[in-house]
Amino acid sequence: MSYEPARGAPDQPVGAPPGGAPASVSNQGGAAALSDSINGLVVWIARHWLALFNIAWGAYVILPFLAPLLMQAGYTTPARVIY
Repeated sequence: MSYEPARGAPDQPVGAPPGGAPASVSNQGGAAALSDSINGLVVWIARHWLALFNIAWGAYVILPFLAPLLMQAGYTTPARVIY
């Protein structure tokens, strides 16, 4: 008897669909896409949290000084929103 290796990629499990994705992942459809989107958002926030904090802190510090300048320049609606 001769031994014949399984066809397909060596790291691909036997019975897996073509393309290498497990059957459970390929059948999820919209749930997998939503999960990937949320995961991408979390990763982006994790990588840019300091920039987001600095923008929020800068707005908190600058806006009180900006409001009187806007009022003096005649932009009363934005100044009142800040006040």
